[in-house]
Amino acid sequence: HEAFDAFFRAYLKEYQFKTVTSEGFREFFMKYFHDNPAVQQVDWDTWYYAPGNPPVTHSYDTSLSEQAYALAMKWHTADVMGIGRAPDGVSKKDIEGWSSDQIVAFLEKLGQYRSAQPMHADNTRRLVELYGLLDTKNAEIRSAFFKLALAAEDQTVLPHVLDMLATQGRMKYLRPLFRALFKSKMGK
Repeated sequence: HEAFDAFFRAYLKEYQFKTVTSEGFREFFMKYFHDNPAVQQVDWDTWYYAPGNPPVTHSYDTSLSEQAYALAMKWHTADVMGIGRAPDGVSKKDIEGWSSDQIVAFLEKLGQYRSAQPMHADNTRRLVELYGLLDTKNAEIRSAFFKLALAAEDQTVLPHVLDMLATQGRMKYLRPLFRALFKSKMGK
């Protein structure tokens, strides 16, 4: 990473306020890393002209997202029919130490799982009780949860949704919430 960071800084310094071409990038790259034998093996034609994804595959650590998806699946499979059955063994500790991104991933994945059959309002209330989803000021978390709760016709969140719609200025949150509210019986 450090070698590429240094290269990138040098590249920006060299080409600031200039026109940049693919060939210019390749030449600068080859000159900068001339002492690295791996550079001679780069297939520039494939990188530049071949259709599809780049010719390398990266493996990423997905353990954090896997935790979020597993919890979403646990909530989903406990009540596939949407009749209000709570999953076994859930607790506040489920999301303890999670970043806001993980919580959002959990809620969004749960929303995907529940797209055909919304959650029961009892379960959205359980989410609030267990995970304190109404206590957070994080707009990403609130928005993701409110979409689930509106689909579940959970009237207990309606004042919170209306407050967010009145105070949040970003369309990123407003448009999906207005759409979810309009689709619900509460929004008619």
